Amino acid sequence: MSKHAHQGRSAESAGSEKVAVLVAGAPRSGTSAVSNVLSELGVDFGKPEGFVDPATHTHNPIFFELASLNALNEEVLGWFGHNYADFDFLPLQQDFTEDLFAHFLPRCAAFLREEFGEVRLIGLKDPRFCFLMPLWQRALTELGYRVRHVWALRTLEAVVASNERVNVSWARNHNIRIATLSMLAAAYFLDGTDCLRLDYDRLLAEPKDSVRKVSTWLGSAGKDLRMAEGVINGSLRKFNHHAEALPDWVSTLRDDALGGTLGPGRYADLVTSLRDLGISSSPRAVLLQPTATSLASQDFAQLFWRDADANYDPARSVSLHEAVQGTSCAMSFQIPEGVHPAFLRFDPSNAAGAFHLRELLVNGNAVADIRDRVRGVNRYVLGQLGNEGIWFASNDEDPWIELEVKDQATRNGPMTVQLSCERRPLESVLSALLASVSDDFQQHVHASVTSSLAPVVGQLSSIHDGLLGRVETLQARGGELEQALATAREHESKLQQTVDALQAHGAQLESKLVEQRESEATALREAFLLSAKLVKIQEQLDAANGRSADLEARHAELEAQNTESQSRIAQLESKLVERRESETRALWEAFWLSAKSVQVREQLDSVQGRLAELEGRHAALTEQLCNQQTFNSTLQAELAEIKSSTLWRALVRMRGVLLKIPRGPSLLLRRGMKLTWWVLTPWRMPARIRFMRARTRAGRGSDR
Repeated sequence: MSKHAHQGRSAESAGSEKVAVLVAGAPRSGTSAVSNVLSELGVDFGKPEGFVDPATHTHNPIFFELASLNALNEEVLGWFGHNYADFDFLPLQQDFTEDLFAHFLPRCAAFLREEFGEVRLIGLKDPRFCFLMPLWQRALTELGYRVRHVWALRTLEAVVASNERVNVSWARNHNIRIATLSMLAAAYFLDGTDCLRLDYDRLLAEPKDSVRKVSTWLGSAGKDLRMAEGVINGSLRKFNHHAEALPDWVSTLRDDALGGTLGPGRYADLVTSLRDLGISSSPRAVLLQPTATSLASQDFAQLFWRDADANYDPARSVSLHEAVQGTSCAMSFQIPEGVHPAFLRFDPSNAAGAFHLRELLVNGNAVADIRDRVRGVNRYVLGQLGNEGIWFASNDEDPWIELEVKDQATRNGPMTVQLSCERRPLESVLSALLASVSDDFQQHVHASVTSSLAPVVGQLSSIHDGLLGRVETLQARGGELEQALATAREHESKLQQTVDALQAHGAQLESKLVEQRESEATALREAFLLSAKLVKIQEQLDAANGRSADLEARHAELEAQNTESQSRIAQLESKLVERRESETRALWEAFWLSAKSVQVREQLDSVQGRLAELEGRHAALTEQLCNQQTFNSTLQAELAEIKSSTLWRALVRMRGVLLKIPRGPSLLLRRGMKLTWWVLTPWRMPARIRFMRARTRAGRGSDR
């Protein structure tokens, strides 16, 4: 599991319907992995702290089995006088009596209420469910749950190998028995129920498809299946390889169960046979290979004969009293001369057991069709066990079988009867019995299916044609959807191109902005360089003035060269004037930029001052509003007090008269009355003074 054994005790998992999922399967058949998947799909298996402790059972990281549920199921097995570890209990539906239900149904209901409360999608897991399904189906139904089942199916070779690895104290025959009979019992009790048969080996090989199948069956197809798929991994396949082979009929049980051909008949026939033989309480050797045993030395065989209208009498019998050794023996009986029996009764032993009458010879001639000659037996004919001779079994000390031989009687001389017989313990023939039940079941299923399919072939043909039409429609719809998907993808591609172009244009704009900022910085640097050059030019001018003084001192000497020098000086002065003009312009431009910067800074200071002024006015207005609200509240309180006073109510008519007085006299009268009121209520003067001061401050603030 992830992980999350307990997904939250929500009551909304399955809508308004209460659903219980019972997970069945033999031990080590994959029920824990299946429960893990169901848990991730929303099935609540109870409180994780109540699960079987994985620290004690280290072969599993989490069991999803409630220890209290296991203990309750052990008590139910104890009611029958058995326990699960010994695995010697093979129940039938009729074993779940009303007395059992009356005793355990209240216990089951109390367990479910305490563990799950009002949770509406619950799960229960215990391998004992294979044998106790009727009890829990009824308990859950009476509590209003819809009962559903998941049957985990795994190759029986892998189940046996896994149990041998985990339960080292159990013999191999025990593990074979628990795996096979769990599968047969599940097929018996789950017949006709809402059951999902889940192939564990396929779950490991194809987790996505298997989880989707479980989700669809559970009704949670809209859920995110990744968590459920993530709990399945190949490491769970630990014992599928190199497992020791089992008999063919055992190996095919899993495939029969998945195919739906493993019904309740095999298990029911097996248990019925066991009970008829009187060994229903101890089926422990049910899957052992038959082991022949010798007839004990005290055993003896006896042959009776009679006519059609007579009874058997010891006087008309022959016995073999000598010791009979070996597992298979040939017996010869001599019937006296003149006796022509119609029936023979063969008593092979004086002890219970199973007997295989292989061959019957009369006067040296083999008698065919021994099965058809059987007219009686004590007590059970095992007609399923092969075609050679006949098997019969008895659970008391008088086993016998009666055969009709009137067509074999001879008129001349004595009659010699030879029989070839083999004796085995009762339990040792049960594996062969179970295998034959399997074969008979398959033949019965094949015949019934063949006969039942004939009337519906025509219906299937019409359904097939309809399905073909629907497939063509769905294919056409699929083509339309694919075309729409291609159009959507093309539109998505164009949108992506547009987004890319917008991103490229944005990058270009950012690049241009960076270039503009760099050019502004370059212009600023050039302005500073021009200022520096201007300083240098001024220095050069000063140096030139010094040289001019020198030239005047030497004027007398250079007068001869005056003409040439004058022209050259004129040229130099002209260039100097031009340079001064250009330097002057550059200087003025620098001064202009500086003045502009000062102007911008002054504007910014002006805006900030205006902002501060607005904030002050806002604060003043806020204070004025508060004062006005206080003033209004005071006025309303005074008005309410005045209106509630007795004097106000008494002067209603006087107020009506006063309203008709002109404004001047009316104002004087109101002020006089107000003064009178203030005199009559001097205790309110402090509040009135505070109000008048607040009103005065508010008026001054509004004037500003």
